[in-house]
Amino acid sequence: MAITVTHKTDGADEDLGVSATTASVAFVNNRLYTVCVAIYLDIVDVTSITGGGITWVRVNGQSTGDGAGDTLFMYRGLVTSGATTGALTINMASGPNCVMWSVDEWLGMDTSGTNGSGAIVQSNVQTGFGTVATSTLSAFGDATNVALACFCKPSGGAFTPDGSNGGYAELVDRTNPFDSSLRFQAEWNTGSDTQVTASYTGSNDYTAVGAEIKNVVTIPPATPAVQTIITGVQAGGH
Repeated sequence: MAITVTHKTDGADEDLGVSATTASVAFVNNRLYTVCVAIYLDIVDVTSITGGGITWVRVNGQSTGDGAGDTLFMYRGLVTSGATTGALTINMASGPNCVMWSVDEWLGMDTSGTNGSGAIVQSNVQTGFGTVATSTLSAFGDATNVALACFCKPSGGAFTPDGSNGGYAELVDRTNPFDSSLRFQAEWNTGSDTQVTASYTGSNDYTAVGAEIKNVVTIPPATPAVQTIITGVQAGGH
């Protein structure tokens, strides 16, 4: 079964306190949810995410800031029962200038482990400077697994998603709606790709968080054994 994704919501807020609230989402049991959070020009840690009847666990994140001070985080969540409809609350160590987020729902991935742990094979966080933001991953465990990467940089110019491996699909690409001071993007694709990129015009600092999402392995039912009976021919017979 191929992994598919549905973008559920994204948003932004600025000059807020120590928490931000997303739009309401109808969360579903046995689906993997990922939440990417970008924070502008503040070395601010995301301490937790709550809501949806789900326990949210950090996949990876950069809480020390890139060269411009932007921080970026990825969280995961999955429950087999008890998922609810409602908003998520993103809790932070202090109030940032601006925070943006993306909430996405995955189907067809591995549901083993707890809170989606079996669905995440590997993850990575990195920072850099240039006109191409890069998320570097190790070799994939299977060609049917999915690469998810999110990026942010301190300017409003749009990202161009990775064109390799048939091209990446964007889940979100948005700027800070208040003053265009932060650009935030997420993209995904099926297949092994150890260098997920997103390009933009004009050199700038960037932060990237990437992950490999594991496809569920479906084992076909065993074929019933067929018994072959051979009738012997008596010696001298015709």
